[in-house]
Amino acid sequence: MKVENSALAKEAKPRISVGILTFNSGRTLRQCLRGLLDQGYSGEELEILISDEGSTDDTLKIAREFGITAYVEPGRTCSKGRNLFLQKARSEIIVMLDSDEVIPPGWLSKAEEIFKDTSVAEVSGPYYSPEPESGLVARVIYFLTSGWQFSSKSGRKMDNWP
Repeated sequence: MKVENSALAKEAKPRISVGILTFNSGRTLRQCLRGLLDQGYSGEELEILISDEGSTDDTLKIAREFGITAYVEPGRTCSKGRNLFLQKARSEIIVMLDSDEVIPPGWLSKAEEIFKDTSVAEVSGPYYSPEPESGLVARVIYFLTSGWQFSSKSGRKMDNWP
């Protein structure tokens, strides 16, 4: 008979923690969250955190629809929101998004692959606005952010990544 000591059992850590900054993001948050949930990670592998600046639209209702707890602080700056993610995240890989960013399929796997190189400190990759065909500005932003970049722990930008 196997007896498990619950005091010794460790809670499984997610592989990736994602922090999303929101403020009256009802128009874009669903697409942002769907993009994350379509990455192929299970609920145990992916932790999603929301830092909300005090939305007055349906942002918090949408977060609840997806089962995500939002940390709400009216007037919270982006920097304070990102610091909250660093404090609350349970994974070593932390992704920070704005609520109007949608990551393409395979994005999290690619970031995780790049971080296997222990000299990598940060990664930025392509994303698009929820309405990429909505106009010239959205298309320009998408194409300007369509490449992967990362830097080493020593601060050097690295160009020879996989």
